[in-house]
Parts: sequence; structure tokens; C-alpha cells
Amino acid sequence: MPANVKISIGIPTYNGEKYLAQSIESVLTQLLEDPGQQIEILVSDNTSTDETGAIAKRYVEKFPHIVRYTCNSQNIGYDRNVDNLFKVAKGEYLWLLGDDDMLMPGALQKLFSVIARYSDIAIFCLSPSFLNIENEKKTWNRQFETDILCNDGNEFLQRSLWSTSAVSSLCIRRMDWNAESLDRYIGSQWIHIGGMLEIMKHPVRAFIFADEMVVVRVQNPRWSGHFGNQLEVGLKHLAVFESTMKLGYDSQTFQCFRESRYSDNLKSILFLKPSGMKDKIKIAKLMIHFFKAKPNFWMLHLPLLFVPNLISDGLINSVRRFRSALR
Repeated sequence: MPANVKISIGIPTYNGEKYLAQSIESVLTQLLEDPGQQIEILVSDNTSTDETGAIAKRYVEKFPHIVRYTCNSQNIGYDRNVDNLFKVAKGEYLWLLGDDDMLMPGALQKLFSVIARYSDIAIFCLSPSFLNIENEKKTWNRQFETDILCNDGNEFLQRSLWSTSAVSSLCIRRMDWNAESLDRYIGSQWIHIGGMLEIMKHPVRAFIFADEMVVVRVQNPRWSGHFGNQLEVGLKHLAVFESTMKLGYDSQTFQCFRESRYSDNLKSILFLKPSGMKDKIKIAKLMIHFFKAKPNFWMLHLPLLFVPNLISDGLINSVRRFRSALR
């Protein structure tokens, strides 16, 4: 390992054999081009049952001064695995990288440049693009016209909004993370957001990159079908941001997130709602909690959630055929 590791690339993984090598290579390529960078790659395996461990170990053997591999004795869940990375990493900063995501070329150089310019940044938001696993199409919408230096948590959250959702979009100073008690977020699947909220309630600064910094794979097959997982996860994401109300943030900060989520709620119901009545009721309770003050929620959103999926799917397919005929 470098004598003074500046940035740890932390990869929490479980059965990540399909894309793990690409994730690691996206970092190594940049290091080999600029070998002076103070980087380590740390893979934390949640007791995978596939070839994840073997893949990681091959990189450790080939690059023993850069790559480290740890394997938990049992599957401790996503949140504890992420938290563990902050405990065992050696870098001043930890850039979380999903086991199916990739750094953009030049991303590390840009990050090092900003770290050299500002010594007091607690959190970096690394703007992501999205690669669809099903059709290999990449979407990149420049959300920010220029880089943004944020002087407090309210500014950072309101400016970045959902840009921090993907785990790979956050690079966090380890001493700030490790100073917080994050037990309340264990089991939420959103500990990286919880940690961010706890850190930014203090008088620290954050930085948002306008340039594309990381590629995040989406449309993973495990989310396909009418299971409601993604819809429920999105609402639980909003629930984590609701904690800003108790952490001393301005009320307007949570309001920004709630309004943004509501604007996409109909689309989410159409494409992501579950088939089972038990799951629909669970999701309805979450929606009522957040959107009960909206008249249209009661008149349109909630009834649509309980419309049989066969009918709503037929409506979606009809619209798609109509649009296709117009092209």
C-alpha cells in the first residue's frame, strides 16, 4: 500500500462476479497511467457464493500494493458491509463503488485536483451516468452546469437532491463518517445516505462535480417483475431524508425531496407496483404518510396502485404501441 493513502476505493460486494473485474479495472487503468496517486482498492465481500472471492484474490496477487480483499465470516447485510469499509480502509477519503459500477476515465485526477484545492471538504457528490443492463444504452444528463462548492448541509442537499442516491456517487472523509453513530440506519439499505445526513448536519462543506464521474448500472434483473421492491425502496429512501426534520436541517430541505418524489409517483406506480395485495397495502401506507395532503394522491395515485396489474400493464403497452406507430 502507498505510505499515505489519500483515497480508498471501497467496493462492497455480494455475488458480484459478473462485473467486479470491470469495476476494479476502471480504477487500475487510471492508476497505471498516473502511478504516483495515493490509492488503495478495498473489496469487502459479504460471503459470496460465486467466483467473487477468486476474482478479487487474483487482483490482490497481481497488484498487492494496491488491492486488498476482505471477506466477512457471514453475510452481515449491505449497511454493515458499507460501514465496515470505513472501519478497515486506510485512506483519508473513501469513494464507495458499487461492484457493477465503473469510474469514468480521468475521474480520479479530477477528484485529487479538488482535494488539493480544498482541504476541508467532508463529502463529494460524484455525478453519475446510468448504463442500462438490458440494452447497454447509457444515459448522461448534465444536471449541474458547473461544479458547486456547498457551505452547509441544506445547500448541499437541496442542490444535489437525488444525485447522491447511488452508492457510487459519494466520496466521504472517513474521520467524519467514523465519528457518527449510524446504528439507526442499519437495515435500511440506505446507510450511505444516513451517514451523509449525519455528517452534513455539522458545519462542514461539500462539493458537487458537474462532470460525469462514475457509470452506474441500472435495470438489474433482480428488480424486474411486479415485486414492488424498487417502489418500496424509493419510498424508504424518502423516509431516510425525512430524518432531516430531526437533525436540524431547514424544513424546506425535506420538502424539496418530498415534492420531487411525488412528481414521479404516478410513473413509479405504473411501472413498479407489486402484484400482491399485501405488498400493495404496505406501499400504500408509506405513500399515505408522505402524500396525504395531496388531493390528487387520493383521487388518482392511490386508486391506480390497486388497479389490477393486468389492466395497468395493458394500458402501458397500448401507449407504447401508439407511440411506436407515430414514429
